[in-house]
Amino acid sequence: MSESEFTVIIPAVKNAPILKYTIENCLKLINLDKIIIVTEDKENKFFEENLKVKYLIVENGTFMSVKRNKAVKLTSSKYLAFFDSDSYLANTETVKSAITILKENTKIYAIGGPDISPPNQNFWNQIIGLSTKSFLISGLRNWRKNILPEMYVPELSSSNLVMERAKYLEFKGMNENLYISEDTDLFNRIINRGYKLFYSPKVLAYHRDRTFKLFLIQRYVRGAQTSIAIKDYVKRLIKREKIQEGEFRYEYILTPSIFIYTFFFLVFIMFNKELNIFIISPYILIFLIFLFESVRLVKSLIKIPCVYLVITLATFIQSFSSVAIFIKPDLGLTKIYRNDNDK
Repeated sequence: MSESEFTVIIPAVKNAPILKYTIENCLKLINLDKIIIVTEDKENKFFEENLKVKYLIVENGTFMSVKRNKAVKLTSSKYLAFFDSDSYLANTETVKSAITILKENTKIYAIGGPDISPPNQNFWNQIIGLSTKSFLISGLRNWRKNILPEMYVPELSSSNLVMERAKYLEFKGMNENLYISEDTDLFNRIINRGYKLFYSPKVLAYHRDRTFKLFLIQRYVRGAQTSIAIKDYVKRLIKREKIQEGEFRYEYILTPSIFIYTFFFLVFIMFNKELNIFIISPYILIFLIFLFESVRLVKSLIKIPCVYLVITLATFIQSFSSVAIFIKPDLGLTKIYRNDNDK
């Protein structure tokens, strides 16, 4: 087997047409060994007769981390390429380019690139795609949604990720107790061991954007996760555990802060009808930042108010759930966190 051969791993819930399109694109990749689809759906195995495609059926509700780890155990390929059921590569040499970089620098343990919006999406998917380019939505690590020069980064995405199998197993894969941010957890462990993550525009993938409703649900789940991350960070500080620079995303702190300020603001205006500039000014600043980002991201005047609406709703929904999880720990997050392919 050639060292350049690799296995594509795609975790899924349903074998929907979006997944079929992803598999079709992956089959065109140069030096492909095989594709493993880890799915909960026993029907619609579109490529079951193709010798390069293997379907692994798992129980309903299996976490994506578990699905990926199971697939890794089924292959002996030297390299692994991870994609989502709704992401696909921009050209046939994308994985080959990533493997070349991994060979040239053994300190690089994982490589990824932009996972940007595909062309020809409908109007609201385009709006969601534009919104995710903002640091207000994707945080200060929003390079994944933009095509930028090569660089070392503190985080990548499992929707567009290439690793050597031996190095993935060295870290015992992804944490199977996590149903979200399992890739971030793996990246943090890699960085803490002194190894590198690399971003290259050559490793370009298209990642379909969620519908308006599913996007807001995603922000709701993200809000809860920010509070869980803050809690974990504080515990590690108390235990005096080593925390690598860049491992904790300090912008997380802003999420519950917005809700807390909003709550006290509403309580204040209930009992005091005379508002002053000191009370209102933070809101003026927040909405001006939203407006600035919307104008910066969008060239079309028609789309600016739509992006502004999405950023505003997403921010406040995320801030609400970041506090709600402390009041009601079981928010049913695993049941509602889905993408379009999972319908």
